[in-house]
Amino acid sequence: MQMQTQTVIENRPDNLLIALINDKSSFAHVRTLVGLYSEFLPGLDLTDRQQKGQIYQEFNGQILVFLNNLLKSKADFKKFIDYCLQHKATINFEDIFNDLDYVLNHYTFLDRYNPYRWRYPVKSSIFQDSVMIRHTVREFVRRSDV
Repeated sequence: MQMQTQTVIENRPDNLLIALINDKSSFAHVRTLVGLYSEFLPGLDLTDRQQKGQIYQEFNGQILVFLNNLLKSKADFKKFIDYCLQHKATINFEDIFNDLDYVLNHYTFLDRYNPYRWRYPVKSSIFQDSVMIRHTVREFVRRSDV
């Protein structure tokens, strides 16, 4: 049997996005984005490792810093901290990390009556990223590495 219409199945991967929006001239922190790549950057091809693993992107006179990619290794995050100190950036990481812990709670919140189900529907990869980032953030705060 031959199909009469053209069907396109988009099996697009989606990952958790945590980005700091910084002013390009002063590198001051303006806002933090937490959500999915498909919500904020739908044009980004997540099947391409180079695009998925990028750390910085210029956007409308501001710089997006992909914190989710910086938190994957302590060395990358340390380089970013050194860069911020060198350029006298004004970023309050303690407040950002506390806010992240609160927001990521929604992605990792399990149902009270069924501990094997999430309270809010999320993909398993996003749940895993949220758990990993929450753990990393808590370790940074606990050790006061920031």
